[in-house]
Amino acid sequence: MINLWVVFGCCFFAILSGVLAWYIRELMKPLRFFHTNVDSIKLLLDEYLSHLERVYSMDVFYGDETLRSLIEHTKFLSAETQKYKELFMFEENETNETEEKI
Repeated sequence: MINLWVVFGCCFFAILSGVLAWYIRELMKPLRFFHTNVDSIKLLLDEYLSHLERVYSMDVFYGDETLRSLIEHTKFLSAETQKYKELFMFEENETNETEEKI
């Protein structure tokens, strides 16, 4: 009788572990989506910053305060986006931790 309860308990915990693993994986899908999109946004901001700097360096616009403030604002947004990217870099960190253990 006790063996039956042990087998039942092991099966129950195995099923529970499987369900919890699936649930955690489903919870992480939006985070993966966010991480992927942060990379795209960061790339777009960097390209925009590069474009602004090229326009600012033209003789016609050199010294324009509006363009300079746009450049500073874009640098700030790029830095903030990088912070969010680093905050949600769970995939690369897990890979690095696994490689370090080996």
